Amino acid sequence: STSNIFENESKFEVNLYPNPSNGIFTLGLDGLNNNQIDISVIDVSGKIVYAKSMASNSNKLIVPMNISNTEDGVYFIRINAGTTITKRIVVSRN
Repeated sequence: STSNIFENESKFEVNLYPNPSNGIFTLGLDGLNNNQIDISVIDVSGKIVYAKSMASNSNKLIVPMNISNTEDGVYFIRINAGTTITKRIVVSRN
């Protein structure tokens, strides 16, 4: 991943693509060792605009995401899988 600002303590890796996106993007998780994964998308005001929980029995997970019903802007993707990683995504349609 290009930016490690949020990932210094993490035990797993998160890739988001494409970013910026039109609200439809893919979350790639690698190095998971926790079978319960909670994903939330938070807007700049702190409101949760999307939340999803899933179980994984693999250390890799590809999660298709769709937040295309949101406004253009910056969102934070918080992934909790034992430790928590926060990533930033930009939603832009032009």
